[in-house]
Amino acid sequence: MTSLEKSTKTNSIFDQLNKIQKQFSHNDIKYPTALSIDSRSFVFETPLSQPFIVGSYILLQTEKGTEYLGQIISQEVVNKDGPEYGVGIDASLGTILVPTTTAQFKDRIKTRYIEGFGLILCKLEEGEIVKTTK
Repeated sequence: MTSLEKSTKTNSIFDQLNKIQKQFSHNDIKYPTALSIDSRSFVFETPLSQPFIVGSYILLQTEKGTEYLGQIISQEVVNKDGPEYGVGIDASLGTILVPTTTAQFKDRIKTRYIEGFGLILCKLEEGEIVKTTK
């Protein structure tokens, strides 16, 4: 095998790795979600494609349909480890993609999304503002 053939196979390996990373690095958070445990503040996650503006007001809705008015206080882009993948390379520079931990090269796909914090300002009932705290 000539050095040009080895170089071409090596480039092919890196092309495959880049393709795998792009395929799996899509954002797995599809829509904004929020969580509150005290009815005064909330944390949220949202896709990179749907950032909020710090200071903006948002409508929060529970699974039962209860609505709250909230305000975004802070947000930041975060990275989360996703699935692990591995690549094995034999002496002829052939590649084998493996989903196990026995690979010669292992990496994790990184998922990027926005995580933030906000305050719940009030509860909305039939178009009326209701305080959430006593």
